[in-house]
Amino acid sequence: MHTSRPGIVERLGVARIGHVPVSVERTPPTLGRDTVEVLREVGYDDADIKALEAKGVTTPAFLDEE
Repeated sequence: MHTSRPGIVERLGVARIGHVPVSVERTPPTLGRDTVEVLREVGYDDADIKALEAKGVTTPAFLDEE
């Protein structure tokens, strides 16, 4: 699949249920896309999240194309 992101996106086969047609029309989420949201849900504040990023514990999310 071609994207504007560097590298190659390899698609795996999709699960099939009976004879229902299936298609994949978007790329998978980027690494780290939901990290901040999840950390906030479990009680981390912005300072905590920035500290984790500075230590290399988390990866800052790349901008999604969508």
